[in-house]
Amino acid sequence: MSRIFLSHSNKDEFEVIAIRVWLKENGWDDVLLNAPPTEEIQTEERWERTLCEIFTRCEAAVFFVSRNWLDCDLCRTEYELARKLNKRIFVVLIDKLSIGDLHPYVKDAHQTVSLASGEDNQVLRVTLPGMQEEREITLSSCGLVQLKTELAQARVDPNYFSWPPESEPGRAPYRGFEPLQAVDAGVFFGRNEALIEAMDALRGLAGDAGPRLFVILGASGAGKSSFLTAGLWPRLALDESHFLPLPVVRPGKAAISGSSGLLAALVRVAEKHHLCTTRAQIREAVAEGANALRPLLRKLAERAAVASKNQLMPTVLIAIDQAEELFEVEGNAERGRILTLLRDLMSTEDPAIIILFAARTDSYDALVQAKSFGGSHRRVFTLPPLGRDAYQLMIECPAKRLHQAERTFEIDPDLTQLMLDDADKSVGDSLPLLAFALEQLYRCCGPAQRIDQAVYAGFGGLAGSIDAALGRVFVAADADRRIPKNDEARFALLRHGLIPWLAGIDPETRTTCRRMARATQIPENARPLIDLLVEQRLITRYVDEETRETTLELAHEALLRRWGRLKGWLDEEFGRLAALQVVKRAALEWDANARSKTWAAHSGALLEEALRLYARLDFMALLVSTDRAYLAACIEKERAAREAPNVQCRSEGQPPRDQSEHLLPRAQNAWRTTWIYSIGLVVVLTLGTLALVAYRVDGFALDLAQKLKQVPGASVAVDILNQARRLQDQLPSRQADSKDLWRRKSVALNQAVEARLAIGDTKGAIVAAQQSAALMEFVLASNPTDAGWRRDLEVSYEKVGDAQRAQSDFAGAQQSYRADLAIAEALSASDPSNAQWRWDLSVSYEKVGDVQQAQGDLAGALKSFRTAMAIRETVSASHTSNVGWRRDLAVIYERVGDTLEKQNDAPGAVAAFERALAIYQELSRTHRDDTQSLVFSVVPHWRLAELDKPKQRENLGAALAILESLAMSNRLDEKRQGWLTQIKAQLAELDEPKRIPEAEATERMK
Repeated sequence: MSRIFLSHSNKDEFEVIAIRVWLKENGWDDVLLNAPPTEEIQTEERWERTLCEIFTRCEAAVFFVSRNWLDCDLCRTEYELARKLNKRIFVVLIDKLSIGDLHPYVKDAHQTVSLASGEDNQVLRVTLPGMQEEREITLSSCGLVQLKTELAQARVDPNYFSWPPESEPGRAPYRGFEPLQAVDAGVFFGRNEALIEAMDALRGLAGDAGPRLFVILGASGAGKSSFLTAGLWPRLALDESHFLPLPVVRPGKAAISGSSGLLAALVRVAEKHHLCTTRAQIREAVAEGANALRPLLRKLAERAAVASKNQLMPTVLIAIDQAEELFEVEGNAERGRILTLLRDLMSTEDPAIIILFAARTDSYDALVQAKSFGGSHRRVFTLPPLGRDAYQLMIECPAKRLHQAERTFEIDPDLTQLMLDDADKSVGDSLPLLAFALEQLYRCCGPAQRIDQAVYAGFGGLAGSIDAALGRVFVAADADRRIPKNDEARFALLRHGLIPWLAGIDPETRTTCRRMARATQIPENARPLIDLLVEQRLITRYVDEETRETTLELAHEALLRRWGRLKGWLDEEFGRLAALQVVKRAALEWDANARSKTWAAHSGALLEEALRLYARLDFMALLVSTDRAYLAACIEKERAAREAPNVQCRSEGQPPRDQSEHLLPRAQNAWRTTWIYSIGLVVVLTLGTLALVAYRVDGFALDLAQKLKQVPGASVAVDILNQARRLQDQLPSRQADSKDLWRRKSVALNQAVEARLAIGDTKGAIVAAQQSAALMEFVLASNPTDAGWRRDLEVSYEKVGDAQRAQSDFAGAQQSYRADLAIAEALSASDPSNAQWRWDLSVSYEKVGDVQQAQGDLAGALKSFRTAMAIRETVSASHTSNVGWRRDLAVIYERVGDTLEKQNDAPGAVAAFERALAIYQELSRTHRDDTQSLVFSVVPHWRLAELDKPKQRENLGAALAILESLAMSNRLDEKRQGWLTQIKAQLAELDEPKRIPEAEATERMK
């Protein structure tokens, strides 16, 4: 419970005993009175050491100042020691003293509370312990109220925090792998001493000159996040005269703009203090840097000072939870900006600011080495492991709080001991496993039930709690027709959905780590199982409040260590996962050092290992443009080093040595390896001159040609494949530019993709598309700046996406289209005047939008379609003679209309289809021979007939007139003949008189 140290003069015992009784009546039942040194503690040094031990366990120190206290050297020693230990100090006057009577070191440091009797007296009758003497003590009622209010701000014990929260009366007291939040301060048990120590340290740091940095370190599973958000932060918020804590920031994917980023924290605290500023203004201040943000923080501190009736502004606290994410290789695009911003803010004294990081112990070196935080006053607080007593409080005390809230949940005392024994055996992960087991018991068994050892055993105990939860996932999966019934197939899907999206490897520590992924990155066929893991709280789902983007993350790192099957999968993928992270880290360093060749560190076997990442589309999808450019630079550096001896030979007049005898076997062996993964010759590029490689896939061409010959109308596709075959035959020739041949083969493969899709051979189309992309990756690696090759690679990614979409692999298609979009954006940005590249960019956005719509992400689809629309409006306005572009502009308006209709925005949909129709009609007027625009205009007429009922007949009639005119001139194909039939039927139905039910007709006749 709450512990307070009371310092007083022995001559004021009656007054202090009276106040001690009053304190107990008001909830402070653990009060320590100072006493003179005993015979065992004779020296001042030993007395101070004893006082230090006492102070360490106390939340606050109350000094009852009287004339007797002012004359007591021992009392002043106690006061100085409390200040030295940064304790929360309260000065209470029990004599009629004026402020001028106090020593400067007392009156300048603290606000004072006067309990000296006045007009509002409260009389307490006191008897000293062990004595018969009684005395009436008169204290100021107003002063007692003030003292109670201020002491309440120093409370640490969870029982002093209201729970459950009013906004969520049914909230579960056990949160499982999820960190406790600020509203859970009332059920955060077991850390009182650590909280007191941390708060004392922060008070001390606030008194230092800036810059100030406070670091909470703890091993994975130590409970750092809960300690910060449910423990430290709510208690610091009570001390509003000294601290102004902003809502805790979690970097995630966006440390500034994310739903738990710095911007959101600033917006929430500005709203709390009624600061007249908008989110846009705060965003602008953050973007401009510390000098623009500092005035906002000063206003917040001034508002807080006024609210707490304090003359001095409080110290602003900015906390970053899971701060190791700021130093990870990937995932947080804004980490550089926020680190710079925090560094600059930390250096100010107007207002004073403390930056707090909560991070894993193994990430401390990265923090120390960060340039942003050199020279700061750094306090490191190591979160100690919990003891058995603390675990017992965690188990039993939340259940007691449930009882106080009239929600019974009883845990058998014998079960408590069993759980404690199990926790002793689960070294390293005791806390997360215990929290998860308690949450599962509470959620599955519900309140008003006694949980005993038998129930606990049924849930797998601590060691088996994760496997038991997975068992419940598979039981739920039986009811979902999208999920296979076979367990092995389900495990294969889980592996496909978890790795590499949600689990990775830290290359420095060589340990597993969690990754945060967008929900759209998870392969679609694995999503139903992933959703069930979310329901069982093994995976956490976050939704960004502003963008509505959904991200997923494993609920706790303990899953990486305690989920046996996942651990096995990670062991199997260890090499590839480590290679991925090594590439990303090296790419960042290369990019940060002006992309110097010196920093292109991958070569030889290391480079070969990195290039094997292209063998897996899932791993390849995680390589961003910087990673790809880095690998291309490494390839070029190795090629230049390999060609250097030949250059030397030529300079000396000697013919270059033909290396084919030893390069060709290596190249052929590499080709066999990469063929298994359908990535073409990506790895071969490190092994020698490409002209030496005999690459033939004649069987593929002949097989496809035979299939196409059996399909009417496929002669064009057969011609394409025959051309591809001729190109293949030319590849071994040393008389042509081999890269040009590879590029032409990639183009032919893209044409083959279209041919395969035309006959419904989606599997073959995907193989061809992946080969095309792999070839262009290889070609582009030799010259990453070649714009034409980059555009060809963009087309190849698009074809991969088309093939995946045809197979309903929308997650895969999304990844491929995003890769296509990234190149299109880079090309467009490099030359904004290039209209074709701008148009390509609009097509990429349209493809992304199509997949988003198919996935049900209507908001995302609408955003993508509107981006494409804006680009096409701009480009087509300056190229009005390009009929195809104008027609495509109308098409994107139709896409917008479709999406708005699905969102039940009928007026918006009508406006979009009317705009599309206007474009088609304009094209038909200005280009009399443009049959295609005339045919396309039927679609918006038809859709408007569905959406705008008053004009239904008008739009159907217009569509019919267009189709009939085309039919009369023999320009209507078979598909549109079907349209003609349908529209005639719809018009006929409108012309039929409505039948009146017989009963209604009889009634009318009456």
